[in-house]
Amino acid sequence: MTNSLRLNPADNVAVSISGLKAGDEALGVKVLEDIPAGHKFALEPIAKDSNVVKYAFPIGHATVDIAAGGWVHVHNTKTNLCGTETYSYTPEVPEVK
Repeated sequence: MTNSLRLNPADNVAVSISGLKAGDEALGVKVLEDIPAGHKFALEPIAKDSNVVKYAFPIGHATVDIAAGGWVHVHNTKTNLCGTETYSYTPEVPEVK
């Protein structure tokens, strides 16, 4: 049974499918800590301030060094987005006759 998924060959993280326990092997990497289902783990060391790559795109950056097999989540990453984005939804409402 597959326990994890690398979404793109360029990714430096993979996703745990059914949850992983510390010591499990996934995609050739020994997992260092429990990784909940749906969460990411590092496939290779990710240095502080380096990009976390998923879907072949940087989705954020590491705020600390992350070892291969380490859990990649909000405690050690930050988005690369900055500033304030404005969003407005103004659908055209059909006139009722």
